[in-house]
Amino acid sequence: MESSYYQIAQQLTKAERARHLDALFKKDVSDDPRFMDDFFLKVFREMKDKYQVCFKLFGENNFKILVFEYLRNIAYTDVGYGHLFPEFLGNIKAMESLRFVKWIAKLDWFWFADDKRSIQLPKGTLHSWGNLQKDQEDIEIEIDESIMERLVVKKHGKEFHIVID
Repeated sequence: MESSYYQIAQQLTKAERARHLDALFKKDVSDDPRFMDDFFLKVFREMKDKYQVCFKLFGENNFKILVFEYLRNIAYTDVGYGHLFPEFLGNIKAMESLRFVKWIAKLDWFWFADDKRSIQLPKGTLHSWGNLQKDQEDIEIEIDESIMERLVVKKHGKEFHIVID
C-alpha cells in the first residue's frame, strides 16, 4: 500500500457502475457452456446467497465470471466455501480502483461466519454496504482504511442487526 491512509469516496449511478464493470470484465457468459454446467451453477447459487450485496454490485454476468475464476483458483469444499472470496477480490489487479469491494465482501461473508460476535472493518464499511444493499440508482461509497471499527451483532426482539461498537 502506498500509505496507511486511503479513502474511497465515490458516487456512482447504477448505469455508470454497470458500464464500468462490463468494461472491466469484457465478457459475455450467456453462450458459454462452462457457465451452464450443473456443478458451476450450484456453486454460483451458493456464492450468490452468501455474497448478496456483491452480486447486486457486480450484476449477474460479472458475478458469474468472478465465481468461475474463484472456483478455478480455490478448490470447492462443502463446508465454508467462499470464505476466501473477499481476499480473492482484493487481489484482482484490474479491480484496483474498486478496493472497497474487498471490505463489502467481508461484511457479506460475516453473516455466514461461524463466529458472528464481531468483525473489524474500515470506517464506513457498514454504511457503504447498506447503500449497496438498498440497490438504489445512486450509491455512495466512503471507506476510510486508516480507522478500523468493531462491528457486532445485536439482537433486537427477534431480529439481528449489525451495529458499530
